[in-house]
Amino acid sequence: MLKGVAELLLYPAMGRPQKVIQQRANGTYYVRLHKDGRRLTRSLGTKDPLVAASRASEAIRSLQEDERGLEAERWPGDEPAVIGEMQPDGTWVERETTWREIAEPEELLRTDWKDLLREAVAVRKRSEGKDFSDSWYTNNELAIRDCPFTLDEASPKAIRKWIESMGPSGKGYKGRTVEMRCGALSNLINVSIKSGLLEEFSNPFEKVSFTNKSTKHIYTASEEDYERMKAVLETAPTGTRLLLLIQMYGGTRVSEVQKREPKDFDLEAGTMTIPIGTGKNKSSERTIPLPSWLCEEIKAWGFQRSWPVTTGVNQRLSLAKKELTTHSFRHGFIRLSRELGCEPMAIEAFIGHRLPGMQATYGSGFSVNALAKAAAPIWKRIDELTSRA
Repeated sequence: MLKGVAELLLYPAMGRPQKVIQQRANGTYYVRLHKDGRRLTRSLGTKDPLVAASRASEAIRSLQEDERGLEAERWPGDEPAVIGEMQPDGTWVERETTWREIAEPEELLRTDWKDLLREAVAVRKRSEGKDFSDSWYTNNELAIRDCPFTLDEASPKAIRKWIESMGPSGKGYKGRTVEMRCGALSNLINVSIKSGLLEEFSNPFEKVSFTNKSTKHIYTASEEDYERMKAVLETAPTGTRLLLLIQMYGGTRVSEVQKREPKDFDLEAGTMTIPIGTGKNKSSERTIPLPSWLCEEIKAWGFQRSWPVTTGVNQRLSLAKKELTTHSFRHGFIRLSRELGCEPMAIEAFIGHRLPGMQATYGSGFSVNALAKAAAPIWKRIDELTSRA
């Protein structure tokens, strides 16, 4: 019986536009609701589908209660109020009414951070025809949750105090985290200023320096690092090995592999597709070729487990060289393409970069065969470095 409930929640009947229970790249289940163009999410704290199903109803109820609470705060118009009027005979008569009748419009309809988030989503859908990614919602919702002041209270002084509270003497956030929190709210304000929602509003975040000056430079894999990868690949679990190989031979972002489902691969044709809405931006949406032997390894693996999380993969890479990360091989792919004299525009399309100038406007890009031809020298060189030749 419980299994049936789990299957119903995890795999809803056809016709429903969204799954209520979904699974992250690291295997953890969470619930997601949609309301007024917003995504409301809550982790179920488990990778077990049966446990996730048993926790789902409580998580959904909690999300709905939180949402009702937010709506009550945002709409004070029905709050009771008492007003008095002087009568012609000099007597004072009081009557009951609501706050809607006596409040000024700006008092009744207070704009808050959630309104700005909804506005950003509406602008995005109107201009680009699609929604933001889950990570965008997560970053913005964390910023809104952390922010100790309302939009009306936002000022350079309040922002500075918030930054200090997030630093080493407060919550201990790293500089990059502080920058992301402030940057998220600053961007929401700018979008609403341009859309006309915030009329004659000045962005207070632009008067405060919150940029992280100590941003870590991403290390680019060298030929020696590819040689070191032979030992790493020989000892890595199959899922980790395949993720790294796809990155090495495909020049992909790690998230572009972690979000892939079996349906995104055509292993007979030798391709992997990053579908619409799952990439970093529009240019990221593409179909790329993979070496035939790699497709055979993926087929043999059979997607028996979820893709590994980034932290674990980076820890394994650091054993070969501490500077190496998953993104190092995306940069390494680009470096090899330049050293080998590959066709630059084809490589830019291969890795999902936006093509410059009119090339981004006209034409439908490169075929899979053209991309495979452009990448062939890179694949051959990686084969040589990792002793696959």
